[in-house]
Amino acid sequence: MKITASALTKTGFFPFEVTNICLENLAPASEWIELESGQEIVELGDSSDRLFVSCSGTASEEILNPKTNQFSSYRTVLAGDLIGLFNNTKSVSICATSKWTGIAFPKVAFFKIAACYPLLQHKLNEHCVRDNRKIYVAKFLRNLFGQFSQERFDRAEEGVIWKTLEAGEELKGGDEYFCMVHGRLNLVAADGSVLKELAPGQLIYRIRLMADYLGSKIVSQRDLYDQFWLEKRQARRKTWL
Repeated sequence: MKITASALTKTGFFPFEVTNICLENLAPASEWIELESGQEIVELGDSSDRLFVSCSGTASEEILNPKTNQFSSYRTVLAGDLIGLFNNTKSVSICATSKWTGIAFPKVAFFKIAACYPLLQHKLNEHCVRDNRKIYVAKFLRNLFGQFSQERFDRAEEGVIWKTLEAGEELKGGDEYFCMVHGRLNLVAADGSVLKELAPGQLIYRIRLMADYLGSKIVSQRDLYDQFWLEKRQARRKTWL
């Protein structure tokens, strides 16, 4: 099937402000793809230079547990969604779960267009942040439970609150689990000395940690642009623990 500017517009992904000329330039480099249920859109470890817009059908984004060699689904891809892996390519697979159609186009060509349209750039940034955050939560659950279900992921994600800290800012909270994604945190004693450095991926249960070091606090060593905490309140407990 030949891709046209009109076909790209009908995907619903490109904002109205993107001109027809830009889409006409992108269309010749684009490819129409049809897959049956069970076929892979993005293979495990793929570092393809292409992005995909889903046109019809559904697909599942899955993360591999290296210990059991089993996949766990953490996101259902619907029509109009952008599929693209910018990081974390080693442990993610995207597979059609029904008859699926989509349009593939080069990342480089797409980024050139996005650079000219702030609304499209914003939409792309939101996609990257959303997908990367889902991957981090999925990896966290994988480390806790091994293989997990889509239902467990959805329920756990409901209890996730994302937070950023500036350098020197104190990490405050009550009865929650914290998991740092990027940056560094220091456990600082009352006299200002650093007792312990906390690295990305560490699970921090603040109440227990602080009980061992009276008067201490957890402070950001540098800007943390992405981290999350998982609420451990009674109302949430049965949904993911």
